[in-house]
Amino acid sequence: MANTKYKRLCCFKHTGIVFEHSLENITKDGSSLQVLASRCLNKDTSCDSLNCLYAGGKCDPFFDLQHAIHSDFLVYWTGKDIDDKYDSLWEQKNEPKLDKNIIDPYIDRLKSILRYGLWMTSSENDQQTFYKGKPIKRASFWRTCFTELKLSEARVHAKRFGRLGIGLKRPFVLGRRGSPIVYYREEFGNWFFEPFLPNAQGEIGIPVDAWWSYYLKSMNEGKTNSGYMQYKNFDESEWRIIYSPEIEAKLGVVSGIDKIEDKIDGNFRAYLDKYSVQKSKYPKYLLPLDKWFAFIIYPSLAVKVVAEKDDTLWKIITDEGIKADLPSDKSKWPNGSAGHETYSKPFGIDLDACKNF
Repeated sequence: MANTKYKRLCCFKHTGIVFEHSLENITKDGSSLQVLASRCLNKDTSCDSLNCLYAGGKCDPFFDLQHAIHSDFLVYWTGKDIDDKYDSLWEQKNEPKLDKNIIDPYIDRLKSILRYGLWMTSSENDQQTFYKGKPIKRASFWRTCFTELKLSEARVHAKRFGRLGIGLKRPFVLGRRGSPIVYYREEFGNWFFEPFLPNAQGEIGIPVDAWWSYYLKSMNEGKTNSGYMQYKNFDESEWRIIYSPEIEAKLGVVSGIDKIEDKIDGNFRAYLDKYSVQKSKYPKYLLPLDKWFAFIIYPSLAVKVVAEKDDTLWKIITDEGIKADLPSDKSKWPNGSAGHETYSKPFGIDLDACKNF
């Protein structure tokens, strides 16, 4: 073991103070060292940071331990149509009693997602956004949206989009050329739209193949009665996967995006007919789930219990290749955590329980 001293900014109170590392060889030849602890040698007893614990030469956990600024989970929400039809006032109820009529539609929705994937849809509302009061017209595209979730905020998202949440780890979105949304203020100048002048129709004339523009979204600001600004869209912390044949032609094929005509079968058509889905609402493309599928947020405890009793639901997860059973031969087990994603079954939590996290 060896100690080494160096200077670093405290980032809480001090500047240029001396820290000390305790190091340990983790290879026989001494070519690789592991930091065991980092101590502040300033010994300022007046430092009372609860985050870095520098006072009195304590350990420095913020820099020496792994920590996450953002959640590793992104959540796809669905079911607003089910709530509107069967239980539109669910959010106003003070007790967790919910209409039992939602159970079967939500179970069917979950099975459809597991069997065929997340829907990629297109909307005229997506094609147009605004900047300084002028419309920005974009070519049609298909998208699937996710939120970067804090479980305690789940009800906020569920109220707007539905109460069934499909949780996925970030690589699912990144591997399909997905990205977080960049939010802008409609009334202020920005780097994205300012270079483009309005055309004869009064629209901001950005090029039709400016695919980056589909990752821009207004903060949808507004003011409360007290005068505080609200940023309704910004609070979604949205990520998005977009697709169109033109994007594929320009940037190349991305695996994990299926055309609906290649996947639709009798069961899928029966599902669409059962719930009277209009053809205009049909998805054009599908995102099949894979090993990065991590958890399910159920609309209620009742739906969770029924889902856990449904053997066919869990059989779909293995039969469709989303997850596999861990081999009995230990020599075939993965060496790292990423390899275990294939065998990690999704966990479940109900919406009411989320508020406690």
